[in-house]
Amino acid sequence: MNIQSMADAVRFLALDAIVAAGEGHQGVPLGMAEIAATLYANHLKIDPKNPLWPDRDRVVLSNGHGSMLLYALLHFSGYEKVNMEAIKSFRKLHSICAGHPEIEQEAGIEITTGLLGQGIACAVGMAVAEERLRAEFGSDLCDHRTWAFVGDGCLQEGIGQEAISLAGHLRLGQLTFLWDDNHITDDGDTNLAISENITARFAAANWHVVEVDGHDIPSIDAAMREAKSDSRPSLIACRTKIARGIPRLEGKRGGHSAALTMDDALVARASRAWPYGAFEMPPTIYDDWASAMTRGQEAASQWAAILSVSPLADEFKRRISGALPQNWVQVVAEIDAQLSTKEAHPRSTIASSGDICEKLEAHLPELCILCADLEAPTNHKRGRESFTQANRKGTYIHCGVREHLMGAMACGIAAHGGLIPVNVTYLAFADYERPAMRMAALMNLRVLFVFSHDSI
Repeated sequence: MNIQSMADAVRFLALDAIVAAGEGHQGVPLGMAEIAATLYANHLKIDPKNPLWPDRDRVVLSNGHGSMLLYALLHFSGYEKVNMEAIKSFRKLHSICAGHPEIEQEAGIEITTGLLGQGIACAVGMAVAEERLRAEFGSDLCDHRTWAFVGDGCLQEGIGQEAISLAGHLRLGQLTFLWDDNHITDDGDTNLAISENITARFAAANWHVVEVDGHDIPSIDAAMREAKSDSRPSLIACRTKIARGIPRLEGKRGGHSAALTMDDALVARASRAWPYGAFEMPPTIYDDWASAMTRGQEAASQWAAILSVSPLADEFKRRISGALPQNWVQVVAEIDAQLSTKEAHPRSTIASSGDICEKLEAHLPELCILCADLEAPTNHKRGRESFTQANRKGTYIHCGVREHLMGAMACGIAAHGGLIPVNVTYLAFADYERPAMRMAALMNLRVLFVFSHDSI
């Protein structure tokens, strides 16, 4: 495989789609092409022919405005829904290639990332789900990584720090952030608004950190291998040039999303000695990408063989499918009868909610409670064990005073599959969860938001 050629193919397919659409954000695909191609060529575990394979790696594009990076990757990887016609319809009504990624897991789009920072928090939730399911079902059935493409904006948002802090505390070693460290935002150089040492911030939160040239493929590859061998979550800080290959925009404010012309596309092609025309890709490129996918296809085949003889197969498949237990109606009726006769006097709704979750625990092991530092007043922990570094089977996740992260984490947990998250906090704090609640609704995710202590 020629990873540089694979990266250039991603770069120019994205560029062509943005030029054809007349708008888009070229900074991310032009600047992160080598990072993305290295990930897909040498590390990512996916099978585009079996896109819903439960043990696939998850990829989150948190800097979702750079969506053409993801669509180009999915196209070359072989996802049927992201064919060349779909690429050419970028940003058109009803296109699967929307301006920002919208969840369509059969096409490889794991989640709708929404506002900047939301995506990395969802990625933390996915990593939590993987850890929990691996502890419950074993590494033969669940052992995969979560990779997130991250921009400067994601790390400036408050939810970004919430995610960094809790992921490091929980030591989510299967989580890796790929930071597009280009020092540019829409307004200009990042020094307009920030001056802290970002990598030191991650290191202080117990992350493994490595800094690389984001256009040097061997260095990127080595950093990814290092990340996979470390037990902490990893940040790979990739120093890049925004809008690489277009001199009038490279490394500048306009590289983020300034309108592109056909001349820009020609100049970029010349800078990389790319001889092909718009939307023209040689067969050798597709051959290289197909070769890269064999790793995941072989892993998926081996996994299916393991599942077929596993005594946990039926329960695992039920959990991943989202189906409820066969005796679900009977269980609910019994719980209703028990709680209806429990006390004669009125009982608070939050206490009743805790009663229900407590009764369900034995019958619905996929239920997990997330709470933002309100264990006693919200009364949902009861006998549940805490999810910690030492106990991945815990079904109660202490989120600390991080309501926004809690909501977005729940979206990631639900999108991952196999668990049903229940978020519990005061109604007044719903204001901090609202962006995540909006995303859960847009994605039609099975996330339960429980609020208490309302007042007029």
